[in-house]
Amino acid sequence: MGPAVVVIPETLTLEVVLATCNGAAFLDAQLESLWRQQRRPDRVLVCDDSSSDDTPAILQRWQRQCSGWLERISPACDQPQRLGPTAAFNQLLLASRAPYVALCDQDDLWFPERLATGLRQLQDAETRHGSGTPLLLHSDAQLIDASGHRLAGSLWRSHRCQGRPPGLVSLAQHNQITGCTVLVNRALLQRALPIPAAAVFHDSWLALVARHSGELLACPDQLLAHRRHGNNSSDGRGRRGASIRLAWQRWQAKQRQWHCFCSRYQLPWRQHLAWWPQMLITFARYARRC
Repeated sequence: MGPAVVVIPETLTLEVVLATCNGAAFLDAQLESLWRQQRRPDRVLVCDDSSSDDTPAILQRWQRQCSGWLERISPACDQPQRLGPTAAFNQLLLASRAPYVALCDQDDLWFPERLATGLRQLQDAETRHGSGTPLLLHSDAQLIDASGHRLAGSLWRSHRCQGRPPGLVSLAQHNQITGCTVLVNRALLQRALPIPAAAVFHDSWLALVARHSGELLACPDQLLAHRRHGNNSSDGRGRRGASIRLAWQRWQAKQRQWHCFCSRYQLPWRQHLAWWPQMLITFARYARRC
């Protein structure tokens, strides 16, 4: 793509936030899919988390070609290690200004209607519930491999998501909301930010806030292709002993997030303690599947 003249509106309506880290293999194609959206975002905010591959060069090229459309923010971190996705998205969301913000992974492919469809549904929901209501919209997605070949099933099917909003505690124990499909309104960000260090992932925290304080909306359409490959942070394959230890560590992280959530939003103790009976139900379901 040659250089393009991009006129950034004085008042932003729709932004995309993108966290990158060593994503050179797939980043160009993802940015191209953002550029070719039917409803192109007014601005793409990028936070690169100390990439050591060609990711910075790709971002610089897109900044030259589409001046003003892609904007990079510098990670605010006093530590030498990387931020990680949750902290990177926290900084991106804090830097955003538009009333509607979509979250983006570096290695997916967005279908042309992804933003137009999501924005229309989110604005329709604001008409029903009011612009002051925190809203989060998520959708289903196709699954593809590293080469872009279609995989069986779908994102919702792999997460056992049926599109109905789960209970708050159930959502805290089994998050079904995948960040790369998420579109939020400003009211949710005002309520949810900053994302605490105790959050398991940024998407799980945003989903909890939407479920508690506003509305969790589901679009059954597959609006993007979600890439599954060996470098996915969610890849949990490995030896059984290692998998059990990882599962236990994740469960402890979810519990810490729940305590943090209950404290920030001052949930009553009855709801706070609902974690434990729901935990037994969750374990019983897991045992039946095994």
